[in-house]
Amino acid sequence: LPHIAPFDSGDDSINFGESVSLTCNVHKGDTPIEITWYLNNRTLHDSSDFSIGKAGKKTSTLSIDSVQNLHAGTYTCVARNSVGSTSFSTDLHVNGT
Repeated sequence: LPHIAPFDSGDDSINFGESVSLTCNVHKGDTPIEITWYLNNRTLHDSSDFSIGKAGKKTSTLSIDSVQNLHAGTYTCVARNSVGSTSFSTDLHVNGT
């Protein structure tokens, strides 16, 4: 099974307009590995709100350029390979929400 290194947003809470990045690093598991990001169980895609980038075969970074209310919630990284899947979640708190 893939193993995900624990991650968080780095701060207890983020202010409006700040940028934040979450990095999902799969440090064990056979490739190919598919990494998917979720916010409150909703699949995230590259969009005007979220930028998702890959670094190598086992790392994915989710970036938000300008944090808003709608970005608060539970972020989950799911890593899948031929053996199965595993996930890691962290909460993002936005000041004023």
